[in-house]
Amino acid sequence: MHPPVYATKDTKLKKALEKMVSGHLNELPVVDEHGKVIGDLNAFELLKFV
Repeated sequence: MHPPVYATKDTKLKKALEKMVSGHLNELPVVDEHGKVIGDLNAFELLKFV
């Protein structure tokens, strides 16, 4: 089993994109300091900032 892939509110955009590309993910959950999901990053939305 693979460890979960996620971002935090402090994850840099480049790092989030690297995680998404390497994991073949279209979305990446964003978690708080307790591991609770507080949102998600969508590949199509992120591409607007690249």
